Amino acid sequence: ASLFSLYLDVSILAPFTLAVILGLLALTAIHGGKTITGAILLSLAFHTHVYMAGMLALAVLAYGLLTPRCRVRAIVVCLLAAVLASPLFIHMACNRGFYTHYSVKESRLLEVHPLVYLLAAAGLFFAVRRKGNHVAPVCIAVAMLPLFFTHVVRSLGGYGLIGFIWLAG
Repeated sequence: ASLFSLYLDVSILAPFTLAVILGLLALTAIHGGKTITGAILLSLAFHTHVYMAGMLALAVLAYGLLTPRCRVRAIVVCLLAAVLASPLFIHMACNRGFYTHYSVKESRLLEVHPLVYLLAAAGLFFAVRRKGNHVAPVCIAVAMLPLFFTHVVRSLGGYGLIGFIWLAG
């Protein structure tokens, strides 16, 4: 199976890609004990791509939930990031009439990678047994679940694969 659609998603959807990178760096900062750095990185992710950053905020909260020593730090990072991104949220709320959602032709296609999903299931088993920083891929995979309801194609064959690929590794 080819992951060509993931390559296309990454190259075409640069803001989404940058938000993913910023979110992963925020998770790394939280794990390293750098609350302000994590908040700034997550805030930058919101300024880059609001939808993806929302999923990353879920990943940060899930990571805090599964990693007791990072629980308070994860909550503080999400709150600070929301405060830092609040001017953007206010602007979007004031101009919500100008935003529209439309369906593109890619929504009619479906790409499934059973081997990746099977390896991710095995990775999930080992990640839960080992705990610690091994739960980060689980958090990313869980945080990508909302993508399934809005962009099924990107969830199964594009960006939604990030958590599964990480777990499979």
